[in-house]
Amino acid sequence: MLRARASVCASEWADKTESIRRRVRSHPWFLGADTIYCYMDFRREAGTRGIMEDAWKLGKKVAVPRTGKEDITFWYIDSPDETAPGTFGVLEPDPVCRADGSDGLVLLPGAAFDLRGNRIGYGKGYYDRYLHSHPRLQTMAIAFDFQVLERIPAGSFDVQVQMIATERRLIEIGKRREER
Repeated sequence: MLRARASVCASEWADKTESIRRRVRSHPWFLGADTIYCYMDFRREAGTRGIMEDAWKLGKKVAVPRTGKEDITFWYIDSPDETAPGTFGVLEPDPVCRADGSDGLVLLPGAAFDLRGNRIGYGKGYYDRYLHSHPRLQTMAIAFDFQVLERIPAGSFDVQVQMIATERRLIEIGKRREER
């Protein structure tokens, strides 16, 4: 899946990213959230810069992850310029003002997703641990449509996303995490 994503040409990536951006920014969860927890796209992941710009224009706070040895924390930024390459080469914020994770919308990356809300990330479980600790956050994965499969393997610790936004569709998973 990572090879397929890496092979998306620049113009196709830009077109698909813009379609995803339109779906996300018009969704009630995005519009209603005061804080958007958003990854910094890396290695041809669906782009997030435009979504962050939309959030700032609407007066929302944007928090991006900083990776530690065993976990991630989210820190507020006012511009992508407030990040620098960190762990794994992903852009990370300076730890200035930490987001508390009490409320908001988390936009999640991943390698593959399924119609049950399962996701395969990069194998460290950072987002699963964060979401277990912050159950009130709404979760929306952002992916290209080819990354969404009928079913993928999932473990008991994996946290299912509530929705997946692709360039072609919004996939509502069903019950909220805390109701499962």
